[in-house]
Amino acid sequence: MHTMLVAWMVLQAQKIDLVETQVGDCPVVLSAPHGGTLPIPGSNLRTGKGKEKFVTVRDTGVDRLARLTAEAIEKKTGHKPWLCVAKFSRKYCDANRPEDQGAEDPAGLAVHREYHAFLHQAVDFARPKPGAILVDIHAQGTDSLVAFRGTQNLKTWTDRASLDAFCSNLTKANWQVFPAPNTTEQEHSSYTGGTIVALYGRRSFSGIDAVQLEFGSHYLRKDQAQQTANELADAVIAHAHLIAR
Repeated sequence: MHTMLVAWMVLQAQKIDLVETQVGDCPVVLSAPHGGTLPIPGSNLRTGKGKEKFVTVRDTGVDRLARLTAEAIEKKTGHKPWLCVAKFSRKYCDANRPEDQGAEDPAGLAVHREYHAFLHQAVDFARPKPGAILVDIHAQGTDSLVAFRGTQNLKTWTDRASLDAFCSNLTKANWQVFPAPNTTEQEHSSYTGGTIVALYGRRSFSGIDAVQLEFGSHYLRKDQAQQTANELADAVIAHAHLIAR
């Protein structure tokens, strides 16, 4: 039997929940791949040998923000977004890297594929609907007051006008978004978006509008996270043409 299949069967037999998911009923997909803390049974710590952009640091608070945003969208509209949150530590698997970069053993690869299998399902559901959007939620330590936008410089989004509209809804809530909407400035070279937006964004034939948001610590603080979630939910609701209650 294939070693990866064996690893997946072991996880299932042990009832180990390493990928938190919520099936949605609207064209909104929320992802948080770097907030987990759990080890992957049967997996070794990643070494990064021969890997590009090797990082194992946790994005603290992104899992909470993703859940709060999902709850806010449902409360405001009555619709459930699709939600995919890593409970596994990035030290064992990085779902925002290609398979050959994000996992180094069968157990890690099985979890990587589980995460992406759900995202595929979510995006397939969302794609035919107007305003379909994926938001990949991350944290950054460059500037605590900034949310860096990553669309691989518009390659993962339909057009500049609709991206400016989405980001403008955030700046109206007093967010500092970089690049600012309605400018031609390029995205920060460190935060242009990773594998998730590349796979599921508009650059892919089967993709939807996808943005990676890298949040400074101000937005992720426990005393600020609910407000951040409410404001992000409002921008997502507007883009997805959902009707607020």
